[in-house]
Amino acid sequence: MTDWYRRTNWNEEIAADFEARLARARPSNRAQYLSLQGYALLSSRPEKSEELLERAVSLAEGSELPRACCYLAIARTAQGKIDAAIDAYNIAIDAERREPLHRSTAGIDQAFLIALFDRGILYGHALEQLTLSIADQWSLAGLEALAADAIIRSRNGQADIARERAREALALFPEESLGAQWAGISFDDLRLRLQAIAG
Repeated sequence: MTDWYRRTNWNEEIAADFEARLARARPSNRAQYLSLQGYALLSSRPEKSEELLERAVSLAEGSELPRACCYLAIARTAQGKIDAAIDAYNIAIDAERREPLHRSTAGIDQAFLIALFDRGILYGHALEQLTLSIADQWSLAGLEALAADAIIRSRNGQADIARERAREALALFPEESLGAQWAGISFDDLRLRLQAIAG
């Protein structure tokens, strides 16, 4: 049976049960329950997910805040609210600066959105975040950081650096098709985009 805070369906009865259980939960756990329930609804009900995640963020629980903000950004991206998603990542980044033990991939994820959705006015900010993040070569985070850096530098006319970053990102892709997408772009399409930059 699914946990009461991880339901993938939502209706009035489920909502009432969730609210009743949430009210009985320890105050220090409420942000986590809101965050996890919001995440569980991302694909089926992004608008409800956003609502729950906004509540989680408003509780400002230090250990949960970066994750809740990242989930909130994903919910907003799913609804086409790109600038609001970027704002959510800013809250996560600020929270991580206050409490560095609670890290997320907010800086990389935000830079990736800025790159994909061509928010040119934010390129400088994105590149600062990527400079801090590129050293993290773990799995998807390193790939995402390098891809965002390559796209931004390509658009900024820094072809040599863009080419180098694109080649580094391509080296992190697995041989087989990933068959997945993020922020409205499939990783296979991202590979093609990076290959074009890499030359």
